[in-house]
Amino acid sequence: MTDISSTPRYRPGDAKYAEIISVARDVIMTTGFDGMTISNLSKKVGMTRSLFYHYFKNKDAVAKAVLNEEISKYLGSLESWNARRETGNVEKALDDIVDVFYRAVDESSLFHQQLANSGNASLYIRFMSEVADTIADYLADTTVKDFVKYHPLPISNVHETFYMMTIGLISYIRSHPHAPKEVVKHVAAQTLHIEEYLKKDEVMAPS
Repeated sequence: MTDISSTPRYRPGDAKYAEIISVARDVIMTTGFDGMTISNLSKKVGMTRSLFYHYFKNKDAVAKAVLNEEISKYLGSLESWNARRETGNVEKALDDIVDVFYRAVDESSLFHQQLANSGNASLYIRFMSEVADTIADYLADTTVKDFVKYHPLPISNVHETFYMMTIGLISYIRSHPHAPKEVVKHVAAQTLHIEEYLKKDEVMAPS
């Protein structure tokens, strides 16, 4: 697996930093990670190789920044969902988070598809893992803590449960974009053992 643990030397607010990430994203999606070089990135953004190295010390660091940009979109959607949650309204929270997953997968579908199919398999695996870890960490630190103030926690291994559920939901929605949201909601509720908070007369599975 590609090592993308290097970190950028400039802060993300820098305009040229953002341009490099945008160009690198396009290159990764069209020619694959193996086809990306510091030389072609430098040329595309109009800078010398020596100046480029003031931003990123190698192309692995650029790849990490590209993935972080995509992951931040998922986290931003999740933060907005969390801010809108109504205390005690578990079913609405489930409805809304399923919508968040559908929108996030739809908006990043091209990135998912290209990353998985253009010689970037190791990057795609890393991307999915980091998305799941980020979401699991966020939910464990926020939503779960709020939940246990009012309800008993029905699951153990909280991070691991949310990690596996996230991987599963994203993969399922990608491959079944027209699946009923009610079904996905029930799968999430069953995974978290919170079916008791759903309306009893709801359909549990597609007919």
